[in-house]
Amino acid sequence: MDAVIKKKKTMLAVAIILTVGFPVGIVMTVLCAINKIWILMALGIVLIVAGFYGAPICWARMADYNKNIALLRAIEEQNLYTVADLSTYLSLNEKTVVALIQSCIRNGYLSKYLFVDNTRLELINSRKQELHKFSFKCVNCGAQVYAEAQASTAQCEYCGKLYSESDKVFRDAINHK
Repeated sequence: MDAVIKKKKTMLAVAIILTVGFPVGIVMTVLCAINKIWILMALGIVLIVAGFYGAPICWARMADYNKNIALLRAIEEQNLYTVADLSTYLSLNEKTVVALIQSCIRNGYLSKYLFVDNTRLELINSRKQELHKFSFKCVNCGAQVYAEAQASTAQCEYCGKLYSESDKVFRDAINHK
């Protein structure tokens, strides 16, 4: 998820620069045309064009990054692996969720998963050892319970409920980590 967040921050910086560059370019072009400073006027025109065309594209890409981040959080933090569950959680139709998953896999954001039959994600077995933690929702209070990959117990830090390998929710989380 760090890679997509880094790309989002870069895109945000570019979007802000282009958005600010547009009105600056207008003022620069007018003032430089009046004072016959042709090189700076040309720079102003470049800022106008770049801001006019580039800023909306960058802001639209920001929306795409936000959707990718929401999907990755649903998978990694909420342990949702089926298109149906992700669709419900993200309030998106299933076709959009499938396209988002495929995009994330293509861009390397979901490198630890296989997308099986366009319906569910499965963790690639050879990468299980890379994961250090897993999480699941507490059945008492609904909070996320985090545990180390090799742990045989976990405790909810909010309500104090203790989970062990005999609890179904704990075993399910281990199998999907």
